[in-house]
Amino acid sequence: MHLPLRAIDDGGLVDLNHLDAYQIAVATKLPVASALVIVADRAANGPFTRPEELVSRGLADERTVKRLAAQLICIPPGPHPAWPPR
Repeated sequence: MHLPLRAIDDGGLVDLNHLDAYQIAVATKLPVASALVIVADRAANGPFTRPEELVSRGLADERTVKRLAAQLICIPPGPHPAWPPR
């Protein structure tokens, strides 16, 4: 499955800090309502530092996070290096 605006094939990684709710729902097969709660929590409480925070923040159970462990990543927000490098 390809999400829009991906410059490279990342193997289906799901960045909890940059994708919108629809993209999270489609990529993980989570209900849209759950993905909306994840995005709302991110806006209210700041970015995620690791996927396990979904459990500690009460947004997903351990089984779900374990099932998605190979896909979930948390890239910190902020300035990104220029690409291509000079």
